[in-house]
Amino acid sequence: MNITLPWGQDRLELTLPETWQVVFPKAQDVQQSSQKRTETDIVQSSLHEPFESQSLEKMQLKDKFIVIVVDDNTRPTPAFKFFDLILESLLKAGASFDNILLIPALGIHTAMTAKEMQEKVGEQNLKNIKWENHDAFNKDTHHYFGETGRGTPV
Repeated sequence: MNITLPWGQDRLELTLPETWQVVFPKAQDVQQSSQKRTETDIVQSSLHEPFESQSLEKMQLKDKFIVIVVDDNTRPTPAFKFFDLILESLLKAGASFDNILLIPALGIHTAMTAKEMQEKVGEQNLKNIKWENHDAFNKDTHHYFGETGRGTPV
């Protein structure tokens, strides 16, 4: 499957394995509500009624390997407030904790410590799943897809 992603002022062409299921979210209008919604409310609503997709709970995830990517500790996202909702939805869909891997989106930032990851997603959530830091400089852990038009390895 070939996809094109925005990349700064340019576009990045990628070829992905045909076996991958890729979901492309589309922008949607957000109606303003007079009632203040918390992060938990927003995530719960999005999990139960995602835009142009079936909910996680309706997916058949038994024996599937699931990778969750979360922003790293340089971003203030309060994932600890709602990460349990995501795990709960995955389990309802048949996933098992043994098949869930959490990876912080480090880019070239420093690796996160266990304490930092606990602060990001919640200590109790982290106890149930595996996690690891991505090392952008360890070529042995990457798959080479080719090069961009400018010669950047992907």
